[in-house]
Amino acid sequence: MKVTEDIKWFVEKIEKDELVSKILIYPFLGKDKMNVLSYDLHVGKYAKFFRDGEVKRIDEKNPLEIKPGEAVVLLTEEYIGLPQDVLGLITPILPPGLFMNSSAVDPGFYGRLKEVIVNKINREIILKYRQPFCKIIFLKLDKARGDLRYKGRYKGAKEL
Repeated sequence: MKVTEDIKWFVEKIEKDELVSKILIYPFLGKDKMNVLSYDLHVGKYAKFFRDGEVKRIDEKNPLEIKPGEAVVLLTEEYIGLPQDVLGLITPILPPGLFMNSSAVDPGFYGRLKEVIVNKINREIILKYRQPFCKIIFLKLDKARGDLRYKGRYKGAKEL
């Protein structure tokens, strides 16, 4: 599948109900991260803790520290956009002790992805900025229509 990093182009085409032929991945962190069927997604700049709603900024000097039993909503570094004939399946690639449900990304969706992660062991686990933590698997559908696009509340998400 072909990839574009041009958010403006992708959003304009989708919003005009025009068919899109490329997957949007911005920033595209290298061809070595993608194969024909999937792409590793990375820890983004923000996480929100369930315990108190605190939003933590993550960067090279400030990794995400997840305490035992703690749950966080993690924002992907990548801004993703799927054509109208591609479904995304999110699967975890986490260190032992962290748990995350698999989820789906609808055709025509664009934005950063939000994933819930839970620490299921009795020690703190650290995730570093831009560390791979999940994989999006691309599933090509038989048919595409210009008006087939995600219209839910997470469309265009950039923040938690």
